[in-house]
Amino acid sequence: KRPNYLFELPVALENAHNRIQLAREQAALRESEARFRRLAENAQDIIFRYEFMPQRGFAYVSPAATAITGYAPEDYYLFKVILI
Repeated sequence: KRPNYLFELPVALENAHNRIQLAREQAALRESEARFRRLAENAQDIIFRYEFMPQRGFAYVSPAATAITGYAPEDYYLFKVILI
């Protein structure tokens, strides 16, 4: 023990609490993302995410695109839209 260690204890406890809370939130986020991924991968509709910045293009296209359009999701990742 060093002098005045009790004054540092509340900060240490708060930091520990915050790290535990962050770990729980990250685990919940991973689980939520996994559920969404399972939903998107098995949906019969096309689900996609299109990004405008930093570069325009498809960030995600569900596998249903192949059955509906005949193009594989990978084909959409190569497609770039030029807007004037």
